[in-house]
Amino acid sequence: YNTSNGKFTAPIAGSYLFNFYTIMLYNYSSAAVNLYRNGSRQYGGDIHFTPYSTGNNQWDNVSYSQVMYLDANDYVEMRNSSTTVTYHGNHWQLFSGVLLG
Repeated sequence: YNTSNGKFTAPIAGSYLFNFYTIMLYNYSSAAVNLYRNGSRQYGGDIHFTPYSTGNNQWDNVSYSQVMYLDANDYVEMRNSSTTVTYHGNHWQLFSGVLLG
């Protein structure tokens, strides 16, 4: 995982488990995060959410997991499709990739 560009690059070919979670603040009528492989949006890689909180200072959870086969040097990244979403980050956010075999 490269912290400077947010991309996970597969060191070898195989099946990988990807996990993502974060929390976000406020209400949105339509927001999403997306999983991309080698710069292309993936089927099953979109996570749409429309949270509704009773107050403006409520945090809601967004999470995602998927197993994907990658060739060596393929890269995977999560992208935010809405620039208006306020994500917490820090200790409240994770993106990971694990080789299953």
